[in-house]
Amino acid sequence: MSLPDGLRNTSQAKNWVDSLPLSYKYSAGVSGQRFAEGLKQGKILGSKCSKCGETFLPPSLYCPNCFVYSSEYVEIPPYGEIYSFAEADGKAIALIRFQGVTGGLIHVVKRPSAGKLKIGLRVSAVFRPAEQRKGDLTDIEFFEIRPHT
Repeated sequence: MSLPDGLRNTSQAKNWVDSLPLSYKYSAGVSGQRFAEGLKQGKILGSKCSKCGETFLPPSLYCPNCFVYSSEYVEIPPYGEIYSFAEADGKAIALIRFQGVTGGLIHVVKRPSAGKLKIGLRVSAVFRPAEQRKGDLTDIEFFEIRPHT
């Protein structure tokens, strides 16, 4: 029986609140593992297609344009621009795009003491001290606004 056939008044609907605990493990894969190793060394790594030359972040095992296996990993300078952002509860999360790179990273941006975030602001990655890095995205503590140069 469909909802319209069996329920004429929404006050008759019954519901309950519950939770379903789930635990899982996710494999980062070959490219994700190389990316994580780079972060642990204080580097942002992308994959570069040997056919079209395009660089991807996060790295991809295969070029999504050419479908060619990508075995070359290149270091991406740790600075980029805010492409999109959201602010809530005193925190800011942004999509950071890097010059010459397809894709980007979504990460925390340290809000400026004066002024506001805006699209196009230049930012730099601030890595945690080497002894605190674990090989995941939190090895970048945050991105901070770069001064105009």
